[in-house]
Amino acid sequence: MGNYTEKLSDFIVNLNFDGLPEKAVAETRRFTLDSLGTVLAGYTRKQSSLMVSLVDELGGSKVSTILVAGKKTSPPLAAAVNSVMAHSVELDDTHTHSVAHVGCVVVPTALAVAELVDANGKELIAAILAGYEATARVGMAVMPTHYNYWHSTSTNGTFGAAAAAGRLLGLNRGEMVNALGLAGTQAAGLIFVLDNWFTKNYQAGRASLAGILSALLAQKGADGPGDILEGERGYCSAYSKEPKLEKITDGLGGTFELVERGSYKAFSCLRAAHSTIQAILEVVNRYDVKPEDVERVVNRTYRTVVTHFSNYKPTSEMAAKLSVPFCMAVAFVKRSVGLDDITDETCSDPEVLDMLKKIKVVEEPELTKLHPEKYASEVEVLTRDGKRYVYRVDYPKGDPKNPMSEEGIVDKFRNLALRSIEKEAAEEVVRRVMKLEEVGSVRELVELMC
Repeated sequence: MGNYTEKLSDFIVNLNFDGLPEKAVAETRRFTLDSLGTVLAGYTRKQSSLMVSLVDELGGSKVSTILVAGKKTSPPLAAAVNSVMAHSVELDDTHTHSVAHVGCVVVPTALAVAELVDANGKELIAAILAGYEATARVGMAVMPTHYNYWHSTSTNGTFGAAAAAGRLLGLNRGEMVNALGLAGTQAAGLIFVLDNWFTKNYQAGRASLAGILSALLAQKGADGPGDILEGERGYCSAYSKEPKLEKITDGLGGTFELVERGSYKAFSCLRAAHSTIQAILEVVNRYDVKPEDVERVVNRTYRTVVTHFSNYKPTSEMAAKLSVPFCMAVAFVKRSVGLDDITDETCSDPEVLDMLKKIKVVEEPELTKLHPEKYASEVEVLTRDGKRYVYRVDYPKGDPKNPMSEEGIVDKFRNLALRSIEKEAAEEVVRRVMKLEEVGSVRELVELMC
């Protein structure tokens, strides 16, 4: 079978900035900026005050920074808070084939440990790429059955956090193997809780915390199982009905998952709704279709949307943002699905609820076969006066096959960041992250966001 844990560890410890292709470096810059935007906007969400209050009580060495708040605490705790913030706005990136939101775990982890070791921008780039690869590749190895029970961002993100932290700590091969082993036994997070606003977001923070602890313990000499990924009763066997271990190493070091399958979000909701929302907005804006004009809407899409994300009675903002039919109704009514378009109050909005009654989501077997290569969705709108509009989207905006421009990513960052920091500081963050390899100390970058 081969030792996949060792092979992944070799890749992580040997990944150096100087050997990276420019395309990977450029994508890491954009990915980092996008993730920082979600952290900054997340500070305004209700979870952040709870997490900051808890950290105040727990204390910890004043090394790493909780963004916006400016409070210093230990690297694991700082990363945990920042990760919760990043995951709370439903605008964080998605790796398409592992269905993991990598940035909300890996970027806060890398920032916190970079402050600890006073890393520079080049070292940060290498660590973030290492963390992304570990998350994505372990995730692909256990998908799709992993998603029956487990929250991929949290479970597989734990490996990514350990990789990013271990890379910055300078772990050697043996220590990295131990770090991944320690991370694997801590990897957790049930998909059952996704409708629960705090618990879902906390799972991202817990992955960051566990990953950093794993790397720090390994640095001190703690041992972990050397075959955590491929062991007969190891992670992949335990977390998947049909593990595909070869996904961990196929193309490893030659291609980068961030470049190949990293996707940015244009709408503030689950990515499974994005193709559908895009199709709806195309119809309503092109033909000026109003909610009262609609007789019924049929959304033909892939199976996971029907089995996991078709809650017709959400009672909270989180549940609503994870419901494809509800997001469809909001898109019809508001012609937008931005950060503020779905709230707790929206769940009882009469106009949205009336539109929701007209919507039906069904599986289209041909589209199921295309997933996860395509997040395809076809929307059919029938109007009261007999008109019929059909629009299909295979790749939502932000997918590598339908990329968001660098200007679009920068604009998205500005819109999110300005909720928490001043314009001058936001522009300086943009300037430095877009030349991240030239940053002499990551601590200086962090200071701009406090």
